[in-house]
Amino acid sequence: MKKNRLLILTLSILCLGFSAPVVAMNTAKEAQLASEIKSRLVSGEAIELTAGTDKVLTIQEESKLPITQGGVILLHGLLQNPDFPYVMRPLRTAMTEAGYEVLAVQMPVPPMDGRGNIFPRLNLIYKQLYASAKARLDAAKQFFADKNNENLVIVAYGLGANLAVSYLTDQPSSEFRSLATISLNHYKPDNFIDTLEKLKMPTIDIYASQDIQPVVKGASQRMSAISKSAGHLKALQIRIEGSDRYYRGSQDELVSIILEWLRKTASGMEIQN
Repeated sequence: MKKNRLLILTLSILCLGFSAPVVAMNTAKEAQLASEIKSRLVSGEAIELTAGTDKVLTIQEESKLPITQGGVILLHGLLQNPDFPYVMRPLRTAMTEAGYEVLAVQMPVPPMDGRGNIFPRLNLIYKQLYASAKARLDAAKQFFADKNNENLVIVAYGLGANLAVSYLTDQPSSEFRSLATISLNHYKPDNFIDTLEKLKMPTIDIYASQDIQPVVKGASQRMSAISKSAGHLKALQIRIEGSDRYYRGSQDELVSIILEWLRKTASGMEIQN
């Protein structure tokens, strides 16, 4: 009898080990980030959007030109936020100066271990992370729809780029003109290259020559995937030489590449009166 009980207990533990855990996102950390951003924000306006049952911080900046050219949803990477000093803040400001209204959205914060790694691993909780991100992207899309702004693109960095790709392949993407990914690591989650191949829109893949190894190593795979889905004339990959993952010293070049991409794929005003 004791042996049977022990066997049942062992099997139960094994089953738990192989099942996908139900893990709550780190709402306390997200609330802390929102409070810090509101207290220090210099450019743009901190506004809350309702995403499902959550209130989500976003930073909205109006076009600095007399005529708004369109809308950009800007997504940050892991351990970052909508006002991250590298990539996010410079891009947010530059795109408004080029005539675009920008909404930088706080992405869900996954639980972390003491070393700053996602725990449980990203592969195990990505679906939950994406479910939360999807509600936020839906809310951001509605924000622009309420303004009759139909000329939309997504610019996304790091893990935000993964979430953007999942979103655009999960539903009809006709509402968006193009996608720009920055430092996308397609090795996490596993087999993400399969998702990339499902994109049906103009896509640019940008990475740094001194980026993390998975991003540098996987460049040719990513290019092959977006070329397969978007077509060679609508797929582009640019490597920024001498730059690290935070594009320190290369911010102006990154901004220039993104603005040129917007001009090619989402230029002109398409806001209906």
